[in-house]
Amino acid sequence: MNRRPALIAVVLLASVVAVVGVSRCGNDGPDKAQGRKLALADRKGAATAYWKAVDALPAGKFDTPSGVGMFRACQAGREKNGKGAARYDLADYLQPVRDDEKMAELLATVRTALAPQGWRFTSVPIADSLMPDPVREPLYVWQAEQDGRYLQLTLHEGKDGLPAAGYLDVLTGCRKYGKAQKEVIAHYDGSVRDEYRATSKATPNPIPTGFPTATP
Repeated sequence: MNRRPALIAVVLLASVVAVVGVSRCGNDGPDKAQGRKLALADRKGAATAYWKAVDALPAGKFDTPSGVGMFRACQAGREKNGKGAARYDLADYLQPVRDDEKMAELLATVRTALAPQGWRFTSVPIADSLMPDPVREPLYVWQAEQDGRYLQLTLHEGKDGLPAAGYLDVLTGCRKYGKAQKEVIAHYDGSVRDEYRATSKATPNPIPTGFPTATP
């Protein structure tokens, strides 16, 4: 039953909402120390929002949470304030336990669970070119925003005995990290990612404390 698309798909789909990202630094951004501080703050903010959202979802409804995060360069011309900027993306694949889960049910569950936190999801158009297979498995996107941070739902309908499923992403707006930006992005080149898993009952919601590090 478990089916997780490749992470590369998340990176491509994340660009759907980047057009509404916000830049919080002008020119080339801050010095290295301040850039690191801002990057860590964005990373911590995304992690906090992720665990708060995941913890609000109904117990037993989905597989065990398993988020993956990374900084990446924004795309100039395709993302608002994207030129010379970067942002942090954190994604988790929402896999319902029930085999007959419908997309409308999945969407309603997430909306209802996160509404008390102030997340209000609205539909966002997505180009066919951003979908791995728009004919056989079209994707649908909903987005909510709070304090310059975004939650994005990218869902597909169930098929061939598999339930409806999709990604819950936490996205920061594009910003410049100044002299720290090169190392911020370079750290996640290749296979390095931040992994968000409940490691123990003592630390069920691990939040990054250092910068940069592959394990929160």
